[in-house]
Amino acid sequence: MRIERGRDPGPFCKAAQYKPHLRPLFRRRCAYCLMPDDRLGGEDGMTVDHFRPESRYHDLRLAWANLYYACSVCNSQYKRDYPTLEEERAGKRFVDPCEEDYDDHFRLVPDPVTGALCRVRSLSEAAEYSALAFR
Repeated sequence: MRIERGRDPGPFCKAAQYKPHLRPLFRRRCAYCLMPDDRLGGEDGMTVDHFRPESRYHDLRLAWANLYYACSVCNSQYKRDYPTLEEERAGKRFVDPCEEDYDDHFRLVPDPVTGALCRVRSLSEAAEYSALAFR
């Protein structure tokens, strides 16, 4: 499933003002781990993430296409593990749910002990990088 964005609801002067507009777009789930926000305190338990970090991409700070609905755990993990410029040049990157379909990168597979479909298998290098970062 790929996230399809509509028109920019702004302009706003703070990224947090986009949160109520991002919530339905991301189907009330974290953009990265897909955890439903009702398990994390609803909209109050979520953050607005900058897919391309503010520290490196200042001009995208309030760009609608760069703002993602994310849980605080993924948001902090993502910031810490965003690939360096050298890693980006080497092809290391996160799967972008607004540009790519997660189903092209990840598969649910059976747990070898229980048989339940609860394990995630990476199908691409981007998925592998994402899975390692988000554990």
